[in-house]
Amino acid sequence: MVKILQTYKYTFSLLFSILVAIVLFRTGTLDYLTHALRGYAYLSATVAGFLFAISVTAPTAGLYFVALGQGLNSYAVVLFGATGAMAADIIMYRFIKDGLLEEFKLIIEAVLAPHHRERMEAITEHRVFVWIVPFVASALIASPLPDEIGLALFSLINFHPKYLSIIAFVLNAAGIATLVFIGHSLAT
Repeated sequence: MVKILQTYKYTFSLLFSILVAIVLFRTGTLDYLTHALRGYAYLSATVAGFLFAISVTAPTAGLYFVALGQGLNSYAVVLFGATGAMAADIIMYRFIKDGLLEEFKLIIEAVLAPHHRERMEAITEHRVFVWIVPFVASALIASPLPDEIGLALFSLINFHPKYLSIIAFVLNAAGIATLVFIGHSLAT
């Protein structure tokens, strides 16, 4: 059991973090944290941005941005929120690229026949794949779908973190701005 935990430590960490997030959500702890941070509005916007990038906590963070848009400077909320979301995306990218991807490769080696693995490797090394992946991954980050899928695609092609941070900031800012301005329009 210990050997399995050591071999797949990133996979188990990911599953454990999802479990913790679900427990926090179901017990109302996230709602409590949201209300506790309300006095520190722009700091809480950064924390909400961080949570906005994580698929399990994104709905709660999204509703919090709508609430923040009703009483604060919308542009500042977007700036702080997008910064938090960008930080979360870069951390997740590093987590996926530096450990989780290698563990998935081990799992694929154990599950797939060699000829299927060779075919998958040929597809990922193809020039069209390398050019299309950044657009698909960016669309996934911009969409309501989990950012983690887009970040995994970016890690497949060894995308440079500097460029990823710019893309993540802009796309998350667009999503957060939409929510904040919805909140602003509800307040008026």
